[in-house]
Amino acid sequence: MGFGFRVGVPGMSVRVSTRGVRTSVGPRAARLSVGSGGARVSTGLGPFYASSSLSGNRRRTTTRRTTQTRSVTPSAAQLERVHRQAERAQQEAERDAAIAQLQELRLQMTSVRP
Repeated sequence: MGFGFRVGVPGMSVRVSTRGVRTSVGPRAARLSVGSGGARVSTGLGPFYASSSLSGNRRRTTTRRTTQTRSVTPSAAQLERVHRQAERAQQEAERDAAIAQLQELRLQMTSVRP
């Protein structure tokens, strides 16, 4: 969470925040801003505005994750986890088969044959 304050007079303002100091000079129709993020020129009328960087080096305010952040090969812990899951699935399948066999034997023992 950031904080800051702004001091201004007509045609000029100074903003101080946790991100740095920024000074703007000129009317809204032709404003020049200089600060820790570089120099910008902007223009605006009513609710519309346009802005462009003058310094060429833009400050990135957000970080972007690349599409491939992990290595392609799984770690030893991941391989061990997958191995345990496969063993558990095999044990469950064997248990289900044994239960089905016991149910069949029970049915054979309790049914009356003519």
